[in-house]
Amino acid sequence: MSLITLMLISFIFSGYWAVMVVVLSVSVMMSVINLFSSFPKLMVTEAVMSSPLGLLLTFLSLSLCLLSVISTPNVKEPLYIFMISLLGLVLLGVFNLSGLISFYILFEFSLIPTLALIIIWGYQPERLISGAYMMLYTVGASFPLFLTILFVSGNTGSSNYMIICNSYLFHGGALVLMSLCLAFLVKLPMYTVHVWLPKAHVEAPLAGSMMLAGVLLKLGGYGLWVGLPLLKLSFSGGVLSVVVSLALWGGLISCVVCLRQVDVKSFVAYSSVAHMSLVIVGLMMNTQWGIASSTITMFAHGFTSSCMFCLAYFSYTKVFSRSLSLMGGFLALYPMLSLSWFLLCMINMAAPPFMNMIGELFIVPCLWYIGSLIFLVVMGVMVFFSGCYNMFLYTSIAHGSPNKLDNPSLGLLGSEFTSITFHLLPMVLIFNMKYMMMYSSVLLFDQKL
Repeated sequence: MSLITLMLISFIFSGYWAVMVVVLSVSVMMSVINLFSSFPKLMVTEAVMSSPLGLLLTFLSLSLCLLSVISTPNVKEPLYIFMISLLGLVLLGVFNLSGLISFYILFEFSLIPTLALIIIWGYQPERLISGAYMMLYTVGASFPLFLTILFVSGNTGSSNYMIICNSYLFHGGALVLMSLCLAFLVKLPMYTVHVWLPKAHVEAPLAGSMMLAGVLLKLGGYGLWVGLPLLKLSFSGGVLSVVVSLALWGGLISCVVCLRQVDVKSFVAYSSVAHMSLVIVGLMMNTQWGIASSTITMFAHGFTSSCMFCLAYFSYTKVFSRSLSLMGGFLALYPMLSLSWFLLCMINMAAPPFMNMIGELFIVPCLWYIGSLIFLVVMGVMVFFSGCYNMFLYTSIAHGSPNKLDNPSLGLLGSEFTSITFHLLPMVLIFNMKYMMMYSSVLLFDQKL
């Protein structure tokens, strides 16, 4: 068989699979869009804090607590297991309580087990400074929210979410109201208040990084979903447009910063900042497309970022360094680990047919609704740089000359393969997007599109 015939056959088959991927993506998009019209819009008074989003994030929290134990088979101290279990119980309460005071207490208490994981099982002496950064940023930004909850609960005689929604109207300027959301924006985090996140990730152990990126960042998104209907902010007021602009431009800057990182954990941390900027945009718009985009992005990013930190730790155990300059040649030495990096980089860059692609595409109608072309341009540049830094990460790890200290006999352990597999399984939900969109439709407060 001639070379030209082989090239022709390979081209036909590659084109066939490309067409199949496109058809599959379009069919999923059409089924999701058709499903939108089958759910009536829900008003604020019909929403409770024990919501489908809370159940979804509860599933995410409990799954990552279990996976964090599976991923660290060498660490089985009773205190370590207790801290992870305590964090799981606190998150279970946060996502399923209807009282604002109890929500705030557990919202802040979740930092204590995370801080313990960083300080006790961290790698370097700088973990104390990283823990101090995390506590100062998050607790300091949430103080206005705490005073407001006490004031509103005293005026209404109750801290129940539904009672406050129906009986209290916030007064004050837009800046005052947005300061109440600062606690959630720092937790996500939004660019300019994100400095604590890379520091915490670099010093945290594997379980701390998994829970911090997989669940604790979602507390900020859940808090915005709870708080914005109470504040009754409108995008036409101008303040929300400033927040959306800052989130988009900050996400673009974070994508560029990723290209200059040499530490794998810092690389994944700045990637999380870029993805969470899209969650901020979707929640601030408070439209059907925005809520759907934020829900899908939060759920998909929870498993994706957690798995990337797992791969960073598994690679560290082979090379004993997190520096990209010392990693290389994994494709020849550790083919299964290299394949896992390839899949995760594809998912992280929102390539089809994974769920992250749907989350990023659904934000486009929100930006079109704003009516500003520059936002769409920034979003397009973000997608381009997202592909660039993920390809840069994969090529730096998989290709190049292997380190002389690498041991080819150290393949993936059974616990490591199990952890990666169960991280990737939820991504199959792309083929059952109707269930995810049922969640998103129930989350909708006010249909504006």
